[in-house]
Amino acid sequence: MKLIITVVLALSSFNAHAATVITFAGIGTTGFSDDGEPAPHSGLNNVFGVACGPDGPIYFCDMDNDRVRCVKAEGSIETDGGCDIRGRRCDGGPALKAKLAAPKAASVAPNGDVYLAETESHSIRYLDVKRGPLEILIDNGKGDDAPDGVFVDKAGSDFIGDSETHRVRVWRK
Repeated sequence: MKLIITVVLALSSFNAHAATVITFAGIGTTGFSDDGEPAPHSGLNNVFGVACGPDGPIYFCDMDNDRVRCVKAEGSIETDGGCDIRGRRCDGGPALKAKLAAPKAASVAPNGDVYLAETESHSIRYLDVKRGPLEILIDNGKGDDAPDGVFVDKAGSDFIGDSETHRVRVWRK
């Protein structure tokens, strides 16, 4: 009951007329921009899965550019994983040479690692931001699932929204 009252109080104190919506990243048309471009002037292509890192960077999936991108504290856009070739290999190698297949969701673990749900490759991958490699974490190899969402909790468990099997799954370390 306390949770419901808190939510009602929070909603009742929200003033939509005082809020301002601005463009944080992207120019509003499909495209691609090189790293270092100011985020509001960057070309993006089908953005999904926005997540905030522990030290302030904002990560998101630039799905049709097959990349995970990041807006750094100074406001520039950077590629943290993926290249210009769609695929699903190069695991364990440099993240910028890894082939991604339309990443759709991002989540940031408490240690800063970025987890990605890739619907087209039927896998969950993670980027070790301190060391740099991009790895497959979960891949059943059957193609009978479609991870569309991922969330990593404080204990390191991965919760996966699966649109193909109509389930929420959990992977615990």
